Amino acid sequence: PDGVRVRCEVETRADGSRFLNGFYRQWDAAGQDVCIGEYRNGERHGKWQLRIEGGGFESGAYANGFRSGPWQPPASRPSRQKRVVDSFAVATRFDQAGNKSAEGCLLDGAPHDVWIFYREDGSRLLEGTYRCGLPEGVWLAYHADGRLDPRLISGVYRKGRRVADVPPWEPRVRFAPALAPRPVSFLPAPADVALEAAVAAALAKSQSGRSSHEAAVLAETPAAVPYVLNAMLALDLATEEGRGKADAAEELLLKPIFAGNELPCGGIERGMSEEAVRLGLLRWRMLWEVVRNQPVRLLLDIPLGKTTLTSPGGSVLAQIGPPATPPPGGFFSPSFGRQGKALDHALERGLDWFARHQEGDGRLDCAGFPSRCSPNQCDGEGSIYDVGVTALALLAFMGDFNVERHARHRERVIRALAWLVKSQDPTTGVFASTSENYALADGTIVHAVSGRGNMETALAVMALSEAAVLCDSTVCRAAAERGERFLEMARNPYKAWGEDYPPAGNNNMSATGFCIIALVEAREAGVPVDPAALEGARLFLDEMTDANTWRTGWGGKGGPSARQAGMHERWPETKTEAMTALAMHCRVLLGEDVEKSAALRGGADLLRKQLPLWDDQEGTIDYIYWMFGTRAMWHMGGADWDKWYERMLDAVIKTQRQDGCEKGSWDPQFDPWGHEGGRVYATAMMLLALEAPFRFARPGS
Repeated sequence: PDGVRVRCEVETRADGSRFLNGFYRQWDAAGQDVCIGEYRNGERHGKWQLRIEGGGFESGAYANGFRSGPWQPPASRPSRQKRVVDSFAVATRFDQAGNKSAEGCLLDGAPHDVWIFYREDGSRLLEGTYRCGLPEGVWLAYHADGRLDPRLISGVYRKGRRVADVPPWEPRVRFAPALAPRPVSFLPAPADVALEAAVAAALAKSQSGRSSHEAAVLAETPAAVPYVLNAMLALDLATEEGRGKADAAEELLLKPIFAGNELPCGGIERGMSEEAVRLGLLRWRMLWEVVRNQPVRLLLDIPLGKTTLTSPGGSVLAQIGPPATPPPGGFFSPSFGRQGKALDHALERGLDWFARHQEGDGRLDCAGFPSRCSPNQCDGEGSIYDVGVTALALLAFMGDFNVERHARHRERVIRALAWLVKSQDPTTGVFASTSENYALADGTIVHAVSGRGNMETALAVMALSEAAVLCDSTVCRAAAERGERFLEMARNPYKAWGEDYPPAGNNNMSATGFCIIALVEAREAGVPVDPAALEGARLFLDEMTDANTWRTGWGGKGGPSARQAGMHERWPETKTEAMTALAMHCRVLLGEDVEKSAALRGGADLLRKQLPLWDDQEGTIDYIYWMFGTRAMWHMGGADWDKWYERMLDAVIKTQRQDGCEKGSWDPQFDPWGHEGGRVYATAMMLLALEAPFRFARPGS
């Protein structure tokens, strides 16, 4: 139907099923070769030639369906990306029970070409291809009985995004033979008497009394899904009564749990035939299998974020709450200690100010927060960076491990996380307070992020990654992965980051530093991060750092930190080492040894000469410098840290507002960036500076 032509040898089994076996050649609608090779028993095997986007051919060998050994790259590949051969390896992944869950090709550690995902019983769940880590081309989904379903997870992908449904005809190009239909087995589910009883009661519509109400609520949680599906599979669908119960179970239990899912599934209605109801059950089952298989769901960008954590009450993130304790290991500090009551009270007052000025939808309004003021109105409105300041406030909330404050602010943190997740652009993965669409000369529409989209996305990824680790949140991890994917696309090729998206070749230290931290924290949360992105950023740190002075510049080697036009006189560039401090923090996160790194030791010498000092006349106040400087010197430890922290506490705690509605916040007008982020930004920076020693683990500890 789409004009594709194929010449191939097909073998027909005794049961009538067919599979490719022998020569294979395919042309597109324009008559150009797409691929030439051979199949053996339904799998690609032997020598193959594949045409890729741009017209070039790559050639090599397949072994039992997967690329094997060296492949000759296409001549059309850009010269800066050329190499003699691409070396492929086959990777196999196993679940916790030791069952094979996936297998496919890796190129430079990233999925490339054919991948197959399996169920616990060994049957196929999904199959498709990747190109450099992103889904590309046709993906197919199999029901538990071996049939293909073009409606549900199947689709056509371009650069990691689902762009179309699979046509209603079964594609001729297959990577392996179709499985023979098999009886549908029940889903494996841990023994849970309460859940089993709750589902049985809900299906029997036993809704009277307190215990029945509790059972109904329990049956509408994600954990109950396998029990619901098993109960539905056990119904006698040959009878009208059984089909009616399946319809009721879908309406009362499955649809509320999967609310917000954008993929077609189920669709059971009264009056349907037994076959149609059974197909609806198979779709629900496949959807649940993909939900449970988190790598599949994230790699294919399936929109189930709201689905998996939707509670009966409708709260998108009801299962997420601030942690009572930090997790062991990683770069998060295990410390709970407070260094004096003054610090603890400062943190409490600052977080309470955030809580009092949070909007009903969960965000911190950069410019509109005074509408929440009482009895007087706070000043210090900022610009339009609601995403950025909300992420900063969340980082401040999550960086405080006081159990009582966690309980008091739990719902506020949940609402802020929910707003942040919902603010993400589902197409690009960007988090930006403002954005615009631009039309190019050829009519193509480009989604361009205005303002500080790269930095706001980096801040959002930091907050969501920490929530994913501290709260074990699948929703936040999925949103962080989409944001991380955007940051990788926004990076200048073989370089670092600037303010532009699409990338325009401009790099600077502030955007790069924020993106490095975001990617490292995302990696800590289990998000796959391209090693080349971090390596390119590390090289950019060296490029911006003067090996004689060890100062890191904003846009040039050893240059000054950034200042907006007209701000240089009040806040001289010589009074801050913000970019040096940021670079030091990034170097530690990227693995540089504090004892051996000359850049870290040289940077510490510079910071020791520019200790925090509250002097508005001299222009020494710089909140972002103090925040990153505290992190950098915490990593260094020793006398450098003791002196810095003493001066930082003296400058920060005594300047926290103690009066009126401003109580707990910091005034933004004393900071060179306060006019953009406003009072919310200023307060977040100071709280993050105070939290540095118990947010990050010291290297080697």
